Amino acid sequence: MDEAKGLLEQIWELNQHFTLFALVCGLISALFLPVRYLRWDGTKAGILRRLAASGLCYHVGSGGGAGAPWFRLMDSGLLMVSTRPAGRHGFVPFAARGSEGMATKGMLWALFPATDGGEGGHLVVTTHLHATDAGIRVAQCAQLLEEVKRLCAELHPALVLLCGDFNEEPGGAVHAALGAPPLSLARLTDARGAGTCVERRGDALYARDLDHIYAAALPPRRACLGSLLAPVFSRNSDHALVGVCGLRAL
Repeated sequence: MDEAKGLLEQIWELNQHFTLFALVCGLISALFLPVRYLRWDGTKAGILRRLAASGLCYHVGSGGGAGAPWFRLMDSGLLMVSTRPAGRHGFVPFAARGSEGMATKGMLWALFPATDGGEGGHLVVTTHLHATDAGIRVAQCAQLLEEVKRLCAELHPALVLLCGDFNEEPGGAVHAALGAPPLSLARLTDARGAGTCVERRGDALYARDLDHIYAAALPPRRACLGSLLAPVFSRNSDHALVGVCGLRAL
């Protein structure tokens, strides 16, 4: 547990070192040079070189793999790093974008072999839903779930893991949709009152629980087990990292 938390802290601190540089280069490239390297891919490459030294040698979502059309300021910002290579992977952009249309928001997915060598493998999906418009957020979630169901029918994973910034606290419409049949995803994370995001309203700070991990074991598997890690906060970001250890289907 301590080792896993330490790695999360390293990843999060490392990410912050590249954020300002990425924003500046992204603005320059949008105005003058429509070159992907000057947007997020250059940032991701720098992060990936450093993370490889920690054993996270494989990745999904770089090199334009997370959505980077030339006319957008930013790609989705999504990235997966892992100790094992993914068998198959892809990115699906959201049809509903709203005021965040300059970012190519969507879902990044990858199918990883099961850790126990069993059949089916693990389907891992990460996403970032719309921040301000609840209607667009619900529409994005509906598309997300349809894509996950399609992938389950095609790939037959034993375990589905869905994580990201849902921009909604538990109890909202997005969470109700995630927990509904046929997937019936279960929320594994619980910020325990600390929240995963610090929001400023005037002079006051409010903790909000916006970042979550959901999972479901598909038949004939029955359960998902995992140890919850406490949110890892950074002085350079308003969001924390959330995580679970030992997740598996029984």
